Amino acid sequence: MKVKPFFLFVWSFTLFNSCISTQNSVLTNKSSRIQQDAHSIVKEKVSKIGNIYFDSGSFELTNRSKSKLNQLVKILDENPIFEVLVLAHTDTKGNESYNSELSKKRAEIVKLFLLKKGVLKNRIYLEAFGETKPINKCSKNVICAASLQQENRRVEFVVFSD
Repeated sequence: MKVKPFFLFVWSFTLFNSCISTQNSVLTNKSSRIQQDAHSIVKEKVSKIGNIYFDSGSFELTNRSKSKLNQLVKILDENPIFEVLVLAHTDTKGNESYNSELSKKRAEIVKLFLLKKGVLKNRIYLEAFGETKPINKCSKNVICAASLQQENRRVEFVVFSD
């Protein structure tokens, strides 16, 4: 007769652990969904900011670019788990090595702006593509309208978290 209470205790303990495990699983799934929603919201906000653009042969930030970067800083300040990847591009005018260096300078000037606004260095990553990734038909030796060339002189932002 003494075995049954012991057996019931073991059974109850197993059932309790099973309930806890199920509850933890549900909480983990909810937490994961909330985190995914937060990522989506932040990415949408950054997407709405859009790219920043540069004049031909320049890496100087325009007032409009600074305004967009200030919006990005605000998003990063409000969401400290996020980091930003700065993707810098040029048009296809000029030679390849010049454009490669120009895109590096564009990425660096954006990084410098973000640093001056208080974004930590370890949250900023840079990639410079030069003329290698036009977003339209304006590739080397293709005559394009100035407005199409302008689209390629850009910096894009990608936010992410670990």
